[in-house]
Amino acid sequence: MKDVKKFIKAKKRKKLIKKLILITIVLVVGGFIFITKAPIFNIKSITFKGNVTISSEVLLSGVSDRIGLNIFTVNEKDIKEEVLKNRYVSTVDIKRKGINTLEINITEEAPVYYINNGIELLIINNDLEVLEEVDNIEGRNLVEIKGIDLSVKDDESRVDEFNSYKNILTNFYPFISKNRESIYLSSLDVSNIVNIIGYIGNVEIFFGDDSDLYNKMENVYRIMLDDNINIAKGYINVSFNGSPVIKIEEVKEETNEEGEGITEDSGVTEDNSITQDGLEEDADVEPVE
Repeated sequence: MKDVKKFIKAKKRKKLIKKLILITIVLVVGGFIFITKAPIFNIKSITFKGNVTISSEVLLSGVSDRIGLNIFTVNEKDIKEEVLKNRYVSTVDIKRKGINTLEINITEEAPVYYINNGIELLIINNDLEVLEEVDNIEGRNLVEIKGIDLSVKDDESRVDEFNSYKNILTNFYPFISKNRESIYLSSLDVSNIVNIIGYIGNVEIFFGDDSDLYNKMENVYRIMLDDNINIAKGYINVSFNGSPVIKIEEVKEETNEEGEGITEDSGVTEDNSITQDGLEEDADVEPVE
């Protein structure tokens, strides 16, 4: 009798378990169908964050056809690829906000370089990719790169040269992207990668190669901002270990033909007959650290 009761009890337990499993399956399937098919979960808006240069309208134009699709089944990979087609976008991260909004966070490519090919100005990134072709760069804080042949990136026999240029532009990028208005680096000549020359107004900066750039740039900043040195023309050589060498040249004054007085060459007028510590003009000096 006890065995019969145990059998009946076990059978009921099995039926209950089967019912619970069936109910769970029905709920899961029903829930999945509801989530993926119910209009309440359709995308109603797509917002962008992190874009400064690129307008949200431009970015939205490539993905607006996803509005109306289910927020849980929409292909996020395709959306990322579409947004990344814009050359000024470097990274994309997609998040769901609520039940019907997609938030797309982007990181913009912030180009700081351009090349003048004699016909137009080519705005490039650190990988020597042309982002834009323009007639002028008015209002843009960009640095002209000299001495680079863009065809190098398509020539397999010049891979090492190409990588050297990329490394140089990448290493200079953190400093150039924060160009200080008073000491604006206007161009960079990399035709000789072990004798890189930068230009700040009428002052040449001899960097040597691109090693130890932090200390080299800090020395340049310190010298350019030193009122006692007051260099407006000449050069600063930071290409070696030790104190930088400075050459200060006289900024010539010119008298206009109508005799209206003195005009300034390059917009600067200064007396360089005596510089820091009584040094003569055009003298090579090593600033005291």
